[in-house]
Amino acid sequence: FWIFFLRQRQFSLLLITALVAIGIYTVIIIPKESAPEITIPIGIISTVYPGTSALDIEKLVTDKIEDTVKNVEGVEKLNSTSQDDVSSITVQFDAKADIDTSIQKLKDAVDMAKNELPKDAQTPSVFSVSFSDQPIQVISISSDLDAASFTDLGEKLSDEFKTVPGVSKVTIDGTRAKQVQIVLEQNALASFGLSINDIVTALSSANLTLPVGTITTNNVEYSIKFDGGISSASEIENIPIKAVEGNPVYIKDVAKVVDGFEKLSTISRVSVDGKPSQKSLTLSIYKKSGYDVTAMSAGVHAKLALLQAKEGLLSNSQVLIVFDQSVEVFNDLSELVRAGFETVILVMICLLFTIGWRESIVAALSIPLSFVIAFVGLYVSGNTINFISLFALILAVGILVDSGIVITEAIHTRTLKYGDAEGAEQAALKEYAWPLIVGTMTTKLGRAW
Repeated sequence: FWIFFLRQRQFSLLLITALVAIGIYTVIIIPKESAPEITIPIGIISTVYPGTSALDIEKLVTDKIEDTVKNVEGVEKLNSTSQDDVSSITVQFDAKADIDTSIQKLKDAVDMAKNELPKDAQTPSVFSVSFSDQPIQVISISSDLDAASFTDLGEKLSDEFKTVPGVSKVTIDGTRAKQVQIVLEQNALASFGLSINDIVTALSSANLTLPVGTITTNNVEYSIKFDGGISSASEIENIPIKAVEGNPVYIKDVAKVVDGFEKLSTISRVSVDGKPSQKSLTLSIYKKSGYDVTAMSAGVHAKLALLQAKEGLLSNSQVLIVFDQSVEVFNDLSELVRAGFETVILVMICLLFTIGWRESIVAALSIPLSFVIAFVGLYVSGNTINFISLFALILAVGILVDSGIVITEAIHTRTLKYGDAEGAEQAALKEYAWPLIVGTMTTKLGRAW
């Protein structure tokens, strides 16, 4: 088999050139990331039912969902936790099952179970577990804007970055979402003979789209949320509650409606070069599964440059890139290139003084050629360039050097002994090819095991 490539030298050179070209192209297009995407065959169902005890949560929510979910194809194990206000169910699938298909089947089953849940329970959320669900870039932005303008800026920036190819989601920390608080006057409620339930019913039937965060009475807050048609806080005041003695009673008659913000849940501050810290908003940008980190990061940088341009959203703001995973990926690739070059140089120096300059060049060239061809294998097998694959390639350098030196030295020795270069090549390959292949495979299988 190997003798064929010795006899057909033109074909061998053409094949090597083609493989190198394909390898270089693959290096450019193969997805690059810091860590490989690890698929975990687990889905989680979370349901919130405010104001309910753990016992009632288990009876009214958890058991209902479990009865439907346990029949989903591929489910191996169910594990549920019921606590005050929250039901959480962990679903473990068969390890061989396609996680995307399994999660979709799980969502379909949960949709069927929703009809059996209490109407006041929130819609169950279904999501998968992924170690790769980490922000690729974290950007902090400081400005002198007021709270409302700062919140608007965060929402606009989130929409802008979501248009970048490869971005799956953007989370915002350090701002407060707009929210309406309704502060009830206890005496007014009593005079009209109304209760909190009457207020909630009126708001629910009014079809609000504006988020109503809390109703407060006697310094006690009740969290509520509605979705519908009213989009102005001032319209809430004119929502009728009920008629008392033939006269309609409105929200404004028993409460004060405050157009404000939700409670502060996250604080973000930034300090640069030892200066006093300033309030900031922090954007965490996530990538889509299988997308190239470096390509997405380049797109984010380009978008950021446009936003910082004159009359852009960030023209009067200070921007600091706190974390950029593409830098780590670039450093890993640089480390591989450095290790490769150092190995090539060391091999050439050693062989130059022990065998000769021609042999040193041939043995040294086997290292970069093997690397670029290995990238083709990575791409075809669906892998990415990450710290594990790069570490494996660095480990493989030792095997490449050993095999290359053995073959080169064997050909050199036989050429000097018999004076026939072509015969020496064939004799060396016949004697050493399979032992080297078996030795390399043994090392590979031993590490894989």
